[in-house]
Amino acid sequence: MARKYITDTTWVIATKIINIIGALALIRLLTEFLSPIQYGHLALALTGFGFLTQMLMGPLGQAIGRYYSHSIHTGGLFDFSYAAIRYVKKAAYVLMVFCMVSIVLLNWIGEESNVKKVVLICVYSYIFGVNDLINGMQNLARNRKEWFANVAIETSLKLILVLFLLSYFDQSPEIVLLALILSSLLALAHQSLNISKLNKNSTNEGTNKTDWNFEILSFARKAALWGPVVWLQQSSDRWSLQHFSGSNEVGLYAALYQISYAPMVLVGGTIGAILVPYLYNQNSDLARRYKSIFWYLLGLTALAAYLADLFLVKLFLPLIVSKEFYPIAQFIPLMIIAGGLWAAGDVLIITLLGQMKSEMVLHIKIISSLLGLLANVICAFLFGLIGVVYAQMIFCTFYAVLSYYKLVMCREDLSY
Repeated sequence: MARKYITDTTWVIATKIINIIGALALIRLLTEFLSPIQYGHLALALTGFGFLTQMLMGPLGQAIGRYYSHSIHTGGLFDFSYAAIRYVKKAAYVLMVFCMVSIVLLNWIGEESNVKKVVLICVYSYIFGVNDLINGMQNLARNRKEWFANVAIETSLKLILVLFLLSYFDQSPEIVLLALILSSLLALAHQSLNISKLNKNSTNEGTNKTDWNFEILSFARKAALWGPVVWLQQSSDRWSLQHFSGSNEVGLYAALYQISYAPMVLVGGTIGAILVPYLYNQNSDLARRYKSIFWYLLGLTALAAYLADLFLVKLFLPLIVSKEFYPIAQFIPLMIIAGGLWAAGDVLIITLLGQMKSEMVLHIKIISSLLGLLANVICAFLFGLIGVVYAQMIFCTFYAVLSYYKLVMCREDLSY
């Protein structure tokens, strides 16, 4: 059992390392070919991808992932798979309607130049969402090798296609989106070779009478409740900068976010993925020691920020971004701290979900996101780029502190 756990943990860590390395390599390519203004336009376009992920593909993926293992254990995998495929198809119809309505609205308000971006974002959201959904199920099924292989293939294809298309075609956000679509599509084709492993235990011989259509839809609706507020907070930093400072500042901030904040979120996600079986167990030692995990993560964050200030800014920044993006160097430690605070808070959120405190999680998400939204707008207006960095610090600190406070308040309901 211990050997199996170590092997699984190794594959999880290896997969996350591929994600981080791939993301940093992609930033290097994009900042080499795109100016800060073009990079800003791409970042703004990807907020549309974030919206569709928060409101549609994300909640659907969470719902299907939530019940996949349960359907196996109760002998209902066949019916569950049928219901899941049904909702994945419905998601495609919803996205088509959304795309057509968006095209009509853009033409009506005279923004015809953005039609291509909207179409590409809708296509990418769906393909990426389905691919990510299957990746999640492979992880839940403990097919970690297949999960790792697909992530590695998609990451490699993304880099190759971005390099090729930007080298021989227009250096524009639309070309980047096309490269992302093609890489996800090819990765999805690779997924089809291994998807049968998800149904290897498929049977309809159990006595399970669960209405999977109802369960999936019910869970997805709950998961989407905080979607609009969370999306507004996550995208308001870029749109506030665009409104008050312009696309150049958006491009600089997007690069800063991706080389400092995002890696810390991935590190926190890795730790969460490893610990989630234990944090979901009220009687486990780790669930009782959530405070220690929280402080360990904060300590790791402080160390990462210190090392970044010593080495990353001075030695490695030229390897990650082009010269036009060097002004972001001074803000990297602050954004690393912000990302670490968010990751620490998110581990506590996982613990709360394990204790079935979903209503409490909803309150935390909405309250902290509204504060983050307000901070982004005010700080962008007053201080520009550095203001948005301060706004992230405010939001992430509040998110971590509120999560910690709420978990302490409900400790009487935990097994201590």
